[in-house]
Amino acid sequence: MAVSCRHIMLSSMGTSGPKATKYLLNDQLRESVFSAFGLWKLLPEDKRPTEVWFLLTPEAKDCSFRAIVNEATSLGLRVETIDLPGGASDDTRHFLEIAAKRIPDDCQLTLNITEGLRHHAFLFFALALYLSEFRKNEIQGVWYCRLETANRDDPKPVIDLKPILDLTRWFQALSVFRKTGSFNDIAGLISDKCYRESFQQLSTYFLNGMPIEAGNAASQLLEQAKINRQMVPEIPLASEIRQRLLEDVQRLAGQRFEGQSKKSVDLTNDELDRQGQFIDRYIESGQYNLAFGLMREWVVSFFKMHSQETHWLDYETGRKPIEQKLGGLDAVQKGKDRQVVQPVRESLFEEQRLWAKRWGSIAEMRNTFQHHGMKMASCPLNTKGLQKLLNDWENRSSWKLPPAFGGGHGRLLVCPIGMTPGVLYSAIKHTQPHRLVVICSDQSLPFINEAVDQIGFQGELQKLVFKDPFTGIDEFSTLTQQVSKWLFDADEVHANLTGGTTLMGALVSSMLQLATREFQRPVYDFVLIDKRSPEVQRNNPWQLGDIHYFSKPPTTEQLSEPTVDTTDNDLKCVVLPTNQ
Repeated sequence: MAVSCRHIMLSSMGTSGPKATKYLLNDQLRESVFSAFGLWKLLPEDKRPTEVWFLLTPEAKDCSFRAIVNEATSLGLRVETIDLPGGASDDTRHFLEIAAKRIPDDCQLTLNITEGLRHHAFLFFALALYLSEFRKNEIQGVWYCRLETANRDDPKPVIDLKPILDLTRWFQALSVFRKTGSFNDIAGLISDKCYRESFQQLSTYFLNGMPIEAGNAASQLLEQAKINRQMVPEIPLASEIRQRLLEDVQRLAGQRFEGQSKKSVDLTNDELDRQGQFIDRYIESGQYNLAFGLMREWVVSFFKMHSQETHWLDYETGRKPIEQKLGGLDAVQKGKDRQVVQPVRESLFEEQRLWAKRWGSIAEMRNTFQHHGMKMASCPLNTKGLQKLLNDWENRSSWKLPPAFGGGHGRLLVCPIGMTPGVLYSAIKHTQPHRLVVICSDQSLPFINEAVDQIGFQGELQKLVFKDPFTGIDEFSTLTQQVSKWLFDADEVHANLTGGTTLMGALVSSMLQLATREFQRPVYDFVLIDKRSPEVQRNNPWQLGDIHYFSKPPTTEQLSEPTVDTTDNDLKCVVLPTNQ
């Protein structure tokens, strides 16, 4: 059996004493000695409190308590008092603390602010906000009986002040959104289920840093209804609130898309600027985990906007290659192995160095905040690096694309060669490279030209000669340095792990680590297997062996021809909308 919720009317009382008075509400007239009971008589039966509580000073209690009990008894109402010590009526802190302490949680409240001292009305208002927000008390009504009339004996009109309390909640909800981006408080004020869920969905997308979904939800909400009366009830300043709410939703609105696919969403200057404003808001609200996470994605989109390849949201073919190039640029700039990457670093233009530092700073901040500071060093918010990055972001309208860097030279094959050219022949035949690096010894050097001529290879060729192919591990650094620029410039690196000496294979593995770790190049390693005997292989080397990749590479048709312009040192200028 359901238990009805406790409903209390809270009223103050002065020292003027009891006096029979007529009260008027919606053409209904009732007479009572106290305004609280007059209001109770005027309310519909289903809105009437079951008990009435009075805040009383000692003087007010001496003057009126007996009459209060008499009238309450005649109406069958329970009465309680909240006793205010002498002087507490003027002490706002004590007044609120005493009242709040006595009122039970989760009950319904109706406030009558008619009697008492004039400043009590303001204290009641503050009490209502506190109880509804922190105690989850439901405020059913706020009423004021206007005792000042032209004629002393005229009925006293009862004024509904609940809309003023509701107005305050709307102000607070709008303020919360503008500070945090959360529409949840606004959704809680909307009675229509459909609109309420739409605002909750928009809020979820914004608070999780998903600008495309948030833009779609905002646009869908604007199409759904023009922030009408079903969203904002008829309260004071309702038209102003509707307009403000409409403007806030419009600022988030983006391109519409249907279903789960976002192929219809185009990357434009306007879209990039809209997402930039999301980042600005996250920074303003101190949500750095969202700000730097989205900033990293924004930079990828910034580069992607000026390429004509694939859809900008396709990760494998659209976004990942840009991430890899920027990551490789950052690694070259930091230069963990300075000797090896020196040729690449020396080839960078100033604008490329700037982007390397920018990408590294964004990645560092993003990792710090999105991994929640889970590292040994603390994360102070006043670091020079953080402020420098924020200042750089504010000036993003002046950012320029650097000259092309990382990649651009197509597929690179790295292959060792021993005393038979068949391995190199099969490797070239299978991978169809644009560039070729062959690791050899003085003895195996002549076999390179045999294989290249046999297959008709027309690409660029670099020969790395091991002086001591069996024990010369100290040659690794010099040999890798010679090929580091080619590794950096490759769109993808294919590497044969078979052929030559064991040390040659180890050098290939070392180069692959450099290409993957430092240069962020896509790497595909493989082995070649020829089941024929060594003697047969030497006598007839031009037979295609079987290739076995350790990770599946793209097909040769999926890799476009290399497009390289190493002579253009001019920076491409990209003009973005001015910061809002």
